[in-house]
Amino acid sequence: MGECMKFNTNEMMLIAMFVALMAVGAYIRIDTPLVPVTLQFAVCAYAGVLLGAKKAMVSQVAYVLIGLIGFPVFTRGGGLFYIVEPTFGYLIGFVIAAYVIGRLTESMEDVNTSHSFFRVAFAVSTGLVIVYGVGALYLSLIMNTLMNTPMNLYQAFIAGVLPFIAADVLMGAVVIISAPRLLSFVQEMRQIKGY
Repeated sequence: MGECMKFNTNEMMLIAMFVALMAVGAYIRIDTPLVPVTLQFAVCAYAGVLLGAKKAMVSQVAYVLIGLIGFPVFTRGGGLFYIVEPTFGYLIGFVIAAYVIGRLTESMEDVNTSHSFFRVAFAVSTGLVIVYGVGALYLSLIMNTLMNTPMNLYQAFIAGVLPFIAADVLMGAVVIISAPRLLSFVQEMRQIKGY
């Protein structure tokens, strides 16, 4: 396990870049009463496609840990008590989604084919379902247990998914269209630099 999680300097820089992009994406947002709309899903999806499963997951775990130790990198600040925020489930969803998107796309050899396009589309769509599924489930759990506000999964879907899905689908479409080209560029750079 230790061997498979070792990264070289270039890989660590890419991971750190996506940690920073997640933090920036949290602050480029439209505030709503319950769940803010941010650019974070797009960053998470790009991480999955461009970094691969393990590095993408590490970037998201690092982002979450940095927020939990107190740095204000989340949409509503940071700190350990963010775990009881109704929106924390979306952060868990980003970790899982980044890994799954990376797993579904990391073995693509020729990224400039229609097969690759549909593979990226499937991966990004799956990632979006994961983020919203985990987010809505956690939202319902926190509202019911800690906020004393009854909320079933349907109500969590209405409050925590429906108002934001159009924006994230649009961002997902941008990722789907642009990611294969970016991945092709990254692969060329890896060949040139040898990593």
